Amino acid sequence: MNKYHGHYANAQDTKPSWAPKPYSQNQANLITKLVAEKGISKEAFIAQFPARPETFEDGSKVISWLYEQSKANPSQTSSPQVNNWDDITDGNYALPYKGKTHFYRVSRKEGKGKWVGRTFVNVQERASDELYRIEDRKRQTAILHSIREYGVEESHLLFSQVMDKCWHCLKSIGDETNPYKVHGLGPVCGPNIMG
Repeated sequence: MNKYHGHYANAQDTKPSWAPKPYSQNQANLITKLVAEKGISKEAFIAQFPARPETFEDGSKVISWLYEQSKANPSQTSSPQVNNWDDITDGNYALPYKGKTHFYRVSRKEGKGKWVGRTFVNVQERASDELYRIEDRKRQTAILHSIREYGVEESHLLFSQVMDKCWHCLKSIGDETNPYKVHGLGPVCGPNIMG
């Protein structure tokens, strides 16, 4: 018998001391319980945590977030603002961040096909009219959350003020005789959108 056999026999079953503690079944059970107690929809939960926890630390972060959430009313769990982005209309937005203004366009696929109704977010660089689509769904979600928190109308208006363009069609916002300028809309889009 090899003299090293006993020493290395269980080596493959031994985890190094520096390996992170794995996500546990107890954590999974607690997360499931808290999600149900708080009335958090599956869509809202996945938007916040798109990936399954892999480590004990990941699970702890999810649990901490759940404990911070107030219990939702039944009406809140079915709210369009919780489950989708219907409150964020197609158009152009601006958000202030670290002393700079960042520009975004939100658009939805129309017509037929598997992408119908999906919300796409494009980053618009200030020095260019080209749009660069954000493929990372987690980053898209973060931007949409930021627009919602800053305010949909406020984000539209900031875009129009900085770019001097209608947030909907990108045409000239017009002069002070345009009554829709205060809403960031040009003389053509204003009547169509606001009635």
